[in-house]
Amino acid sequence: MKKKIVFYISGHGFGHATRNLAIIQAIQHKYIDVDVYIRSNAPEWIFKENLLRPVYYHNLRIDTGTYQKDFIHLDKKKSFTAYDQLVQTRDQLIYSEVMFLHANNIDLIVADIPPAAFYIASSAAIPAVALANFSWDWIFEPYLDEYPEYSYLIEDMRAGYKKADMLLRLPFAGDLSVFRKITDIPLILRNPLYTQQEVRRELGISEETRPVILCSFGGFNTSDLDIAFIMAAYRDFFFIGFSSEYQRGENHLLLPYNSNIDHPSLVACSAMVISKLGFSTVAECVGTGTPLMYISRDDFREYPVLEAGLKPLIPSYLIPRDNFFSGFWQKHLNTFMATIAGKPKEVRCPIDGSQQAATLIYKSYLS
Repeated sequence: MKKKIVFYISGHGFGHATRNLAIIQAIQHKYIDVDVYIRSNAPEWIFKENLLRPVYYHNLRIDTGTYQKDFIHLDKKKSFTAYDQLVQTRDQLIYSEVMFLHANNIDLIVADIPPAAFYIASSAAIPAVALANFSWDWIFEPYLDEYPEYSYLIEDMRAGYKKADMLLRLPFAGDLSVFRKITDIPLILRNPLYTQQEVRRELGISEETRPVILCSFGGFNTSDLDIAFIMAAYRDFFFIGFSSEYQRGENHLLLPYNSNIDHPSLVACSAMVISKLGFSTVAECVGTGTPLMYISRDDFREYPVLEAGLKPLIPSYLIPRDNFFSGFWQKHLNTFMATIAGKPKEVRCPIDGSQQAATLIYKSYLS
């Protein structure tokens, strides 16, 4: 008889979705008797990459995360009010999801990391495994300094998390002591699907001799930054970035977000990545040994934890935010490139978290 897992996944950025995709890939390779259901407002196209068997996807607003103005700035009050609105309608969500879970004979819930998932699991009497390097209560807690009237929402998040049966805790973690049972696992990342030569051939840059730099910001809005204009100014480098549609210039290429070339392959073929600090970007750089130039992020508690975690593992460089947004990249590109030129990429930590997660999930709850 088939075992059935529902993944409830935050649609905040692409990182939650991509790391769960890596676990789903591992489950499908290890266990042929498992069907996977995905309930998330992350884009469906993310979950179609390199799977052995189809998954059952349903677009569901299960989480709000922080309210992002763009890839670097957030609105703390709107973050609270968005979550509050979700809480106000959660009883109906719980009712409809419990009906779905029972109708489909679901055996297990895996959640990254919406509190609502654990309220649903408790109501349905189905075990639930959390996956996280941070929880939303930990992220939101400092915002109470400005908006103490929303303290009840932090308690609501924590009450949900306390219902989880187990947390699979990733590296670069914040305080996750709210969870009753914690098991540590290594980094989770998707393996590159293509070699460097295959990527360069597919992108039409096989003969390109300039260092390739990937600019990637996790799927968040970059409308205030004319990235193509900035790239065009630095002709000693070839840039790859993302946009709503394909664009090509003399020294740059902007791909649609749902490009047929997976993000880890683009990271692996690049001399460096320019990005904000987010778990999945850091994990992919660490997992391929790719140097990372990054910008700081205000009001995001995960930032200093990620920064401290990556320093011993890959070459990294902080570009001042005012220089980044004004397009004054030359000095920083030259300085960082001089420190990494000629040095081989190294992987300095375990990166088999998806395989370990798949084994723990199956053997603990499905075997």
